[in-house]
Amino acid sequence: MKSVIDFIKRHPNSCAVLFLFIGCAIYLSRYWCSFSFCGPVYALGNDFDLLYYRNKLYLLDVLANEYRLPLWSPSEAAGYPFYSNPFNAVFYPLNLLLVIFYKIFGGYSMLDHQSFAAFGIFLFALGLFVWLRSLSVSLTIALFASMAVGTSFKMTELMRFPNAIHAAAWLPWIMVGINLLLQKEKLQGRKGVALASFASICLATAGYPYYLYYSQFLIVPYVLLMLFPPTRSLLFTEKKEWGDSQTQFIDFKNGTFRLLIVLGIFLLSCGPYLWKISALMAMTQDRGGGDFNFAIIGSEWDWHDIVGSWIYPPAAMAEGWYYFGLCSCLLILTYFLRSIINALTLRKNFSDLFFIAIIALWFWFISDITMGAASKLFFKPMWKHWPAFSGLRVWPRMSIILLPLLALLLARALTRLQAVYKLSATLFSLAALGVAYAFVLATQRFLYDSGYHSRYFGYFNNPPFPREWYLTLGAVSVFILACYFFMVMLDKGRDRYRGLTLVTLLLLLPLNMIDVGRVGLLQWGSWVDAKSQISQRQSRPKGVNFTALSTPRIFTYDTLQIGSNFNVGRIANWYFSNYTGFLSIQTKIDNIGMHENNIKIEVPAETKRLLGMVDGSRLFFTQRADYQEVADFLNDHDKTATSFKVSIVPTRYNGDILEVTVKSDAGGYLSFIDNWDPRWSVFVNDRKSKLERLFGTFKTVALTAGENRVRFKYKM
Repeated sequence: MKSVIDFIKRHPNSCAVLFLFIGCAIYLSRYWCSFSFCGPVYALGNDFDLLYYRNKLYLLDVLANEYRLPLWSPSEAAGYPFYSNPFNAVFYPLNLLLVIFYKIFGGYSMLDHQSFAAFGIFLFALGLFVWLRSLSVSLTIALFASMAVGTSFKMTELMRFPNAIHAAAWLPWIMVGINLLLQKEKLQGRKGVALASFASICLATAGYPYYLYYSQFLIVPYVLLMLFPPTRSLLFTEKKEWGDSQTQFIDFKNGTFRLLIVLGIFLLSCGPYLWKISALMAMTQDRGGGDFNFAIIGSEWDWHDIVGSWIYPPAAMAEGWYYFGLCSCLLILTYFLRSIINALTLRKNFSDLFFIAIIALWFWFISDITMGAASKLFFKPMWKHWPAFSGLRVWPRMSIILLPLLALLLARALTRLQAVYKLSATLFSLAALGVAYAFVLATQRFLYDSGYHSRYFGYFNNPPFPREWYLTLGAVSVFILACYFFMVMLDKGRDRYRGLTLVTLLLLLPLNMIDVGRVGLLQWGSWVDAKSQISQRQSRPKGVNFTALSTPRIFTYDTLQIGSNFNVGRIANWYFSNYTGFLSIQTKIDNIGMHENNIKIEVPAETKRLLGMVDGSRLFFTQRADYQEVADFLNDHDKTATSFKVSIVPTRYNGDILEVTVKSDAGGYLSFIDNWDPRWSVFVNDRKSKLERLFGTFKTVALTAGENRVRFKYKM
């Protein structure tokens, strides 16, 4: 035991990281641990499989087995770009670890991907911990704050979006890099430039561009605060660890220069990729921006939700809630009230009020934007004038960038409250705690009695979870905190209060995790049979793309397919606008794919044949390619095939390249019923030819009579 204690004393930060990892692993165990030997397995729903797991499986399979980067996805919506589709996170650096895993184990399961998502939460919590430590927050307090905020409702709500978790995970690491690069010591500055650059690249390539866009409202203000000494000093908890004069920091000019280096590295590394994403979104249904009704989809978020996210989650909407425990909330409110009391009565510690004011303004600005259509100030002007703002939706998701601010607030509250050992200060703290709890209880009661109840809360609680839990849980936290203040007072400043702080936080942390976990861990998932597909590692069948050329396609509300039954249906608000328009004309249904409407879509027989739903065939040879009606096009194909002895033989198809040998006694057009994109090109007998469009969305090329070797190729 003594040797363990000595090791902890010698390596406190390493032990704290280990504790953080073990804590996250235990808390998130349902997502990664298979209980197949004794019971069911927890499976995430919503978009986890639809948009993320299958896409990752496809990427890993091609990288591990074909040793190439997949550029095009032929199995969804009659063809859609793969590498520039942000859902696929093709260039994310951590994919390398997954490729190695896939190669070793010969497959990848949904449970594996859940583990990968859970690892993202640990990365985020670790980033918060390192960032708080870089702001001179004590080890114990940084550990508590990073655990409390890292396991909040917001992070577990994102488990259905693994890409979003991994994008969010790098936000605090960018801030760590900023702290390092602004230091005078050259080695630290270089480390900061490298870390900030790498973290920024990971944020951009993790596969959730929304968070990259949101980050400007977190990173830019933070950079400005750190560049100027007066505001920078407000962010540091213990000035004595960093020097009263803060001479370890470089001046504004040099700091700006290093930041520009990071920006340059980021733009050179990610600029082309982000440009491709932007170009793809311009061609994608509802993603080009300029539609206010689209922008406010999923923005049913107002002050009820904001207050609920702090103290009463049944009143909050899951898309934006960030509840991180009542005891954490009470600590922040107590610190806030005590800072006001100190400023008014003792005429000192105004720095805390300035710090709170900065965070409050920052918080208010972001919260107003998250309200979308309900915003009173910022949303509509920014939608009209701020670049790319109009192309996004579900604005409550922007609350992700509040989490570092909450962690900093919580750390500052704990730091200030642990130093209370005089009788007057203790009485002030107890009074502040009492007022804070009274406010929390009254607000909870108001929301409870008014019946304001988010539909998500009932969805995540089956059987229903008692809302009364949140009306009484605060009492336990108040009791522990009151005991702590009394013990610190009795200690009379003999510096034993730090040990008391450790004991108190060890009591509060499990309480906080139980409080948050009762609902936080139930989001978007359910227990399924242990023998279900979730725990079975899958791989794509060999040569599946070529086999698919003779396998009937399916038409369903779905995305990428792993097997040879490729999909020509689509989901809402996604895929090429041209293809969406074509389907709308053929099925006589606008905005096709809106599964919420429960519309049974009837596909005409001739359209089924064209799309390969009958026999998988998607190669046609006709005399013309300017038809407006599918039936006329098919009649031309049938007549041409009979009259001119047409032979179409595909020889190679890997999704990105199709090679076909065509023989015909007459010239005509070879049409490939796969969506057109500017990056597709075609070569006839090794010479580049003009690629035209059929029905405004498919590929077609003119051929002369005789034998022709045709090669369709997609490139970056």
